[in-house]
Amino acid sequence: MQLLLDHGVDVEVKDTFDNEECEGPPLEPAVTRNYLPEAEFLIQEGHANVNFVSESLILRALSQGHLEMASLLLTHGATIDGEESPFSWAASSGNVAALQWLVDHGVDARSFLSNEKEFGKSVKRAQEMKRLDVVAFLQRLKGEAVDDEMAEPMNQV
Repeated sequence: MQLLLDHGVDVEVKDTFDNEECEGPPLEPAVTRNYLPEAEFLIQEGHANVNFVSESLILRALSQGHLEMASLLLTHGATIDGEESPFSWAASSGNVAALQWLVDHGVDARSFLSNEKEFGKSVKRAQEMKRLDVVAFLQRLKGEAVDDEMAEPMNQV
């Protein structure tokens, strides 16, 4: 990779060969395939934009259970946003570790938990996948959020 960079290869160029698996700059397939050393090299050398796609790369990493990759991206300024909640993405992937990663990294779950349609869809998807651990995690998270909301007025008195 260093040889290519030394000779001026543009690493932000997009694939034009209609390869759906690899349609963006090299960072995208590195994240998708969990090539951590390659992703780290591209990012640290300043040859990759961690926010170049409309779909968050962190969400892609989380949905595939690549927690180290998600941490690398977050450390280098990647945003966790998109049309769907990151919690919805993680739940849809059936990955409790990804859900816990979001909580551990302070990602706000309130909008996801208060959106009954999105929350319900995520629970239903987890049930269909027979991921009762995901269902239990989501229900516990929702229960904690309700407890926190009820405690807020008491704390303000």
